[in-house]
Amino acid sequence: MHIHTMGNKAVNTVVSAYANGGKDELRNTLVHVRNVNAEDYQRMADHNMYAVSGMLWHHGPSWLADYIREHGMAPVGQETKSYPMKSYFDKGIHMTSHSDFPATSGSPDDPFGIMEIAVTGMLHGENGNPWWPEELVTREQAIEALTINIAKQMLIEKERGSVSVGKYADFLLVNKDVLSCPVDQIHEAKPAATYFEGKKVYAM
Repeated sequence: MHIHTMGNKAVNTVVSAYANGGKDELRNTLVHVRNVNAEDYQRMADHNMYAVSGMLWHHGPSWLADYIREHGMAPVGQETKSYPMKSYFDKGIHMTSHSDFPATSGSPDDPFGIMEIAVTGMLHGENGNPWWPEELVTREQAIEALTINIAKQMLIEKERGSVSVGKYADFLLVNKDVLSCPVDQIHEAKPAATYFEGKKVYAM
């Protein structure tokens, strides 16, 4: 199951449905998850639920900040993080991510721009402060959310999502080491070559 949830009441309802009537081995998924009650994190972990969380929502361009102030995105009943990322990793929940285009139009739609925001909470060149800086993730966690965790969510991790013997050779050669370069340069990384099932399908 793949259910879109927004707000802690919706999350609680879906988590209860999955926990009481779902099958853990199916890796049931909550999509666009924001505002999770403390007790629901544990139930998500216990029942092998997956969370799809938009990394791009961790930076606050002016139009988005104005929208939230006008329409409100506060949780119901208690203080919760609007877009937790680190909490999922800390609590043993598989998290995946996406670009969320066009809702985040004007934000990066490539994995390296998304990764930089997940790590820093800021769009390159943007003024302001990160939202929920305590929920930012490491570079390795960002890559995990954009690769192997997606394969696991789709039940294809034995064939794709990482590079190992027996899997399809789907990978990028990148012109910058995104694991060691300054964090505000991650967005500059470009694919030098793309391999799909072992065949080079793109080169600079």
